[in-house]
Amino acid sequence: MFEKYLFILSVTAGHGKNVPSPDRIRSVFEKTGQFSRLQIIETSYVGHPMDAAKEFAKEYGERGIVYACGGDGTINEVARGVYGSRCYMGVLPCGTGNDFCRHLYGEQTVEDLLMKTLEPTKGTCDLMKIGDLLSVNVTSFGYDSLVLLNVQKLLKKIPKLGRWAYLAGVFVSLFNKRSFSLSYELEDEKGEIHKGDGKFTLGAIANGSYYGGGFHPAPYADIEDGILDVLLVRQLGFFEFLSLIPKYRKGEHLSNPKVLTWKAVRGKITAKKNEIIANYDGELTSFKELVFEVLPKAVFFAYL
Repeated sequence: MFEKYLFILSVTAGHGKNVPSPDRIRSVFEKTGQFSRLQIIETSYVGHPMDAAKEFAKEYGERGIVYACGGDGTINEVARGVYGSRCYMGVLPCGTGNDFCRHLYGEQTVEDLLMKTLEPTKGTCDLMKIGDLLSVNVTSFGYDSLVLLNVQKLLKKIPKLGRWAYLAGVFVSLFNKRSFSLSYELEDEKGEIHKGDGKFTLGAIANGSYYGGGFHPAPYADIEDGILDVLLVRQLGFFEFLSLIPKYRKGEHLSNPKVLTWKAVRGKITAKKNEIIANYDGELTSFKELVFEVLPKAVFFAYL
């Protein structure tokens, strides 16, 4: 048991419908006689989860634990906040897609997990460094990031789409550009170098195994193995792409000859022409050259 528990509640995650109320969390700690150990913060500005987690980690270190109650963006901020400390972090599925939580807990809900937050199993979690950024779950680029751009537009117009927004975004984006010229250089866990180039539809660098509201690009990913799962999909024709979508969602795409995969510890993806749109844990960005590496056992992690 920890000396202090901090729950950071994202007021924007999933429009608040999956985030447990402060009273619900208090009831769990009151019932077990541990109310004095509890702190709750509801976010009030961009960057608040990272700031709160960093301050808490500095004060309590290994005696404390921070629970990120939000989507992958909130989880990313909390991870950055505790990174470099001995403070633990845990996650609850309170966002729209809950992809990182799905990797850990399947379809279990907040209610299924809340009682376990007092005495979690202690472990670690890898992170990935993307240039100067940190990513917890998946960094992807190419077509699926164009999809994410459309998803965000759809959610602004139709918030009730929720986790189905990504699937809707796929179909809205079908007639966008679906190939990008790039080269890659990857180092695997044995130190061997893999190089190549060509036209690709999308790519993903995965620590966790899900993203995009349930798509399953890296079914064998492990957040504790010190290795990243890298995937590149060669240029696909329209009907080839249509047939790949349901398999990609189910994690049944790895046998497709146009799907290339590696286990890597570091690497570089270089755009041959214009910058390529990308995203890390749901945050959009773009790059001409994307340099990445795994950070093994980067944060202390609480498994429920």
